[in-house]
Amino acid sequence: MTTDFDSYVNAQDAQAEREILGLISSVAHINDELKPLEVAKKYAVERIKNHMQLNDMKFMRDDETGATAKITERKGTPTYDIVSLVTSTGGIDALIKAANAGMVRIDHTMLARFRKDAGASWADAIAQFEMPGTGTEALTVYMEEK
Repeated sequence: MTTDFDSYVNAQDAQAEREILGLISSVAHINDELKPLEVAKKYAVERIKNHMQLNDMKFMRDDETGATAKITERKGTPTYDIVSLVTSTGGIDALIKAANAGMVRIDHTMLARFRKDAGASWADAIAQFEMPGTGTEALTVYMEEK
């Protein structure tokens, strides 16, 4: 037996689904419109950056429009000298504590390089403890060809 409340909930669910389908369609159309703009932007940014680097410029401004381009240096993610750490006083203990706390990681690329440079013996010992990577989910919205 369907109650008035059940009918109301079903109508609300159907309305919410129609709204989401409308949003999917809107995002697909927006993506189609943005593609040529993204290509043009990428080309323009590369040209601007190359010009500024070639002319050793850090800043450019169009006084007429106020459009400004600025090159700023970005620091990369710091790396740490583990070789010096383990040879320092208390370094091995610090490294073991950091590893036990989950703060020391070796990724697949690093392990492949270790194997190539240092041989397989200790790289194989590390490889036995491979853990699955953390995955992410991506939402892709596009317009299908009719």
